[in-house]
Amino acid sequence: MPRATIAAIFLQPQCDMRCSFCAADENYDRMTRKQAEQLVDELAAKKYESIVLGGGEPMLWPNGTIELAAYVQSRGMIAQINTNGQRLPDGFAQDNRTDRWILPIESNDAQTHNSMRHTPPRHYELVQSRLDDLQQSPKTKVTLSTVVCAENISHLPQLAHEILQRREAGLPLHTWHLYRFIAQGRGGAISSARHAVTDQNYLTCAREAQGILAREGAIAYLRPDMSQSTTVSFHWYEKGRHILN
Repeated sequence: MPRATIAAIFLQPQCDMRCSFCAADENYDRMTRKQAEQLVDELAAKKYESIVLGGGEPMLWPNGTIELAAYVQSRGMIAQINTNGQRLPDGFAQDNRTDRWILPIESNDAQTHNSMRHTPPRHYELVQSRLDDLQQSPKTKVTLSTVVCAENISHLPQLAHEILQRREAGLPLHTWHLYRFIAQGRGGAISSARHAVTDQNYLTCAREAQGILAREGAIAYLRPDMSQSTTVSFHWYEKGRHILN
């Protein structure tokens, strides 16, 4: 069995969005800087290759998210920040303290994206602006993520083509991740009737989108259930105790 080489660290549950599909829970701690650095040290000792700083929204973490990313780099690992993009600082695309940004794009259609990520309004337009920044000054890579659900599943082929157009224009694309909607967490648990897709429908449509990228030499990963991943482990603190899943 493959061992985990990527660790996702949930720095805090707090978030400044209320997405209808959100699978995150709220019942865990906001990490201290000391806890986070100790965890990074442990993961480096275990020969992890890459750390994803997430949440909640990691850029709301009050203890220096980009500085923590730099600490990850200092321990010889790839530093990624999985963010909704709202609180990125000026010049983020040129900041070499982060190796890779992970940004969400739920559809090529602004109305669909914004209906899924409805707080705050016009989030689709914000993400496009962040991609423009990365495209114009590609100092760091970007991974795109999409939660595949009933609302956007028919849009995947066109979204794939638009991602390729961005890449051709200079977007430093690393990969595209296609996550199947899971009916759990603060949003997903109450949105199953709206968002649920069958396993077969997800696989058929996600593989089609994956193939569109593959024909142009780009990579898309299917993520039907990350809780079953053998290559990614998940870490958070709950009542002062480190939890590993």
